[in-house]
Amino acid sequence: MVDITPVPGRKSGKIGKSRNTYGQELRVLRESRGITIQILIARLQLRGWDVGEDTISNIEMGRRIISDTELTLILAELGGKLSDLSWPPK
Repeated sequence: MVDITPVPGRKSGKIGKSRNTYGQELRVLRESRGITIQILIARLQLRGWDVGEDTISNIEMGRRIISDTELTLILAELGGKLSDLSWPPK
């Protein structure tokens, strides 16, 4: 059963113990590419996303919801595609 406890500013619940489906896989993909969080942040900021280390860390740890736009930007900077991620999630 999915917990649908509201998140301040967002209308979504948890998926199991996580607030997003792909955070852990994004971290694995980032690390497999040898990209640090700081490098990823710099690249995302060049694309116009005012993002910080806490945001990326919280996404990767499943503590923050990720929008489809944010997922697309992160994947683009990691050289990944949506098809690189598992469905159903692990």
